Parts: sequence; structure tokens; C-alpha cells
Amino acid sequence: MVAYGRARTAFLLDHHGIARAALDRNQPVPAGEATITRVHLRMLLGQAGLDLPDLNSLAIQLTGAPEGPLLLYPALPESDAPASPAASRPLAGSWSILVHRLLRADPGAA
Repeated sequence: MVAYGRARTAFLLDHHGIARAALDRNQPVPAGEATITRVHLRMLLGQAGLDLPDLNSLAIQLTGAPEGPLLLYPALPESDAPASPAASRPLAGSWSILVHRLLRADPGAA
């Protein structure tokens, strides 16, 4: 999950102009109806063996972190210039902390 979130964050920051233009502001939730991120996170949560009654709801909530609206609008300028690699570090670090705490894993292991 850490690797996916970091890769997704880096991808969106590298291609933020295209990603921002592709956002559908008419979607009922910020990350859209059914994104590949939500599906992938749901699969990873299942593989992690979490003993929770509703992994779908957790996947929906987690999807907001590495997806467009929450990531692109506050993090980047309006220009189409790619973000610097340093721009993804705080976001990737925050994602790593979130996942490790959720899974109660050792952050040094990733």
C-alpha cells in the first residue's frame, strides 16, 4: 500500500496538468465513482488481513489521499509545469505514516 500511494502521488504530481484537466467536478465524491485506486486499495486491504467489517468503506476513505482533488488543488500551482520531485516527499511521507498506522506495521520496514 505504501508503494502504491507513493507511486500514485509521484505520477499525479509529474502529470498534474493532465490529471487536473481530467477531473470531473460533477462526480458525487471527490475521487469519482469507481477509480482504479479505490479498487486497488480495497484489494490490498483484503490482502493485509485486516479484521474489519467493511473494507469497502475504508477503501473509499483512503482513496481521497492519493487521488486528484485532494492532492492536486492544494499542492500545486496553476501552471502546467511539472512539480519538483521534492514536492512529492511530504505527501508520500504522510501516506506512509497513514498506512503504517492503519496496518500497525513497523514504518522502518517499508
